[in-house]
Amino acid sequence: MKNKIANNFCKSHNNLNFNLNTDENIKLAYLNSNLWKLSIRIILPSLLLTLLLGIYIFIDQMLIINLVPKDGNNYLRNYFDSVGKLYLYEKIVNFVNETKQEIVSINNKDFIVYASNQVGVFSLIVLSFGYLISAGGAVLFSKYSATQEFDLRRKVIISTIYSSFIFSIISTVIMIVIQNYILSAMMPSSQTIKDDVLQGISTSITVDELRNYFDTYYDGIVYQASRYVYFVNGSIIFSCFTNLIVFYLRGENNSLIPTIIGVICNFLNIILDVIFIIFAKIGIMGGGLATFLGQFINFSTLIGYLYYLNHKNKTTILFSYLKDYKIDFKIVLNSIMLGSSTFLRELSLAIANIVYVPIFMNTVGNIDNNALLSFARLAASPIYNLFFFAIFGIIDGLRPIISYNYSIKRYDRVKKTFWIGTIYSLIYSIIVITFVFALVPNVNSILVALNVKDNYDKHNLLILLASMFLQFPFISLSISGLAIFQSANKKLMNTILSIMQGAITFYPVLFTMSSIATSTSSIFVMVFTGFTNILLSSIIIFICTILFLYKYNNKQSFISKKYS
Repeated sequence: MKNKIANNFCKSHNNLNFNLNTDENIKLAYLNSNLWKLSIRIILPSLLLTLLLGIYIFIDQMLIINLVPKDGNNYLRNYFDSVGKLYLYEKIVNFVNETKQEIVSINNKDFIVYASNQVGVFSLIVLSFGYLISAGGAVLFSKYSATQEFDLRRKVIISTIYSSFIFSIISTVIMIVIQNYILSAMMPSSQTIKDDVLQGISTSITVDELRNYFDTYYDGIVYQASRYVYFVNGSIIFSCFTNLIVFYLRGENNSLIPTIIGVICNFLNIILDVIFIIFAKIGIMGGGLATFLGQFINFSTLIGYLYYLNHKNKTTILFSYLKDYKIDFKIVLNSIMLGSSTFLRELSLAIANIVYVPIFMNTVGNIDNNALLSFARLAASPIYNLFFFAIFGIIDGLRPIISYNYSIKRYDRVKKTFWIGTIYSLIYSIIVITFVFALVPNVNSILVALNVKDNYDKHNLLILLASMFLQFPFISLSISGLAIFQSANKKLMNTILSIMQGAITFYPVLFTMSSIATSTSSIFVMVFTGFTNILLSSIIIFICTILFLYKYNNKQSFISKKYS
């Protein structure tokens, strides 16, 4: 093994102009340094970056929910007017005001809240595109740094940069074309409301008119959300390259400056939100524009930093490489196969959210229509998304450490890194649960922010919070495992386990829980569908990882020692 690395080093040294000091620093960090100290430098910044992104998405939604409805525009009424159904809107408004029956929402803020929630879920889908090539490229970057195959590492950098550009352009066009279809799929049907609930409400309102109102209302939500989503799709190219640069710099044990840049840009995003929503008064579109500009500034700043590192000869990611326009399709394919796990995990979870909503609404509506209206008003999902997707940032931090050590068969450090990641995940989960439930005594403040007022909604919100955040300790068991199989280049298991939570266990659990909830008339059962899915999938992932680490790798370690 040592002779192979030495030969690779000499061959690469003769053919490439690379920074020996940077590579020596990489080796000292990932191969020899204390893993706990290394994890503080690599894993915590990675977690912080993803948490900040979640915080921005959450604050962005809260600003939209609380500022847009107060800008002087009645977006709900305006939409009905724009599609020639103002008469229907006014008829429903008069009906609700006269009867005081909240069978339908006529509140402008409810309309904006619903649209904002759709934006949050859609954004998670788009963010997954940024991982498809970059995550796999990061694994190969660390692998070839460890084995000192610098020519291959150069090809990885060239191939992933050019392929990311092509992919981002194609995916942007496709997503813009299909975005309204995706948003529409997230909408419940007016058929969710049962006929016997609608019939006999009033002699002045027919069932067909009520259904027409619901369908137009949902179309208006899609329209509002699409005004934001155009900008999210337009920022795909920035997210692809931002991830690529950050992952490669992290592979060089350089996390501090990229993290600081990320912190500043997320803060700037919030400032832009306020400017576009309060002062420019361009509604939900203002949030989308702020996101687009924030992504662009983040990307531009990272490019500037990378240029500085090139100028000072402090990086192996050289701009001079880009003069070679040759794409190694074998490397690109390998990167996609490795990165597809992260991409599919994020995408499958986002799609699971889309599928879950209408089935949840239909099941709850069949049990208790009043509860359906209550849950439809709740916006607890932004709180959940704020913390849930941040925990996967630990994987980004684990990836270079595991990949580097696995490539040179340092299985002892791989196993220790696995447990360090698991401990970090558990600590994060405990902090999140403590924080969220510490707010329960002040739940009225949460309800005010979410535009919820009655006691029935408070009860449902507490149930939702419990079903969501009690998932976190179990999610913690899966985080390091997902990082292990990706970093170890185990493509099949990597893919299977990555879609476990969003597909393999999700759909059987979803339809089973829906059936049980309907047969037992238990809303509680349906609410805990997500919890059950995470519990089951995380245990499966954890067991598979333990078997891989302590059975397969022990065998491999014995073989390598015997024949070295």
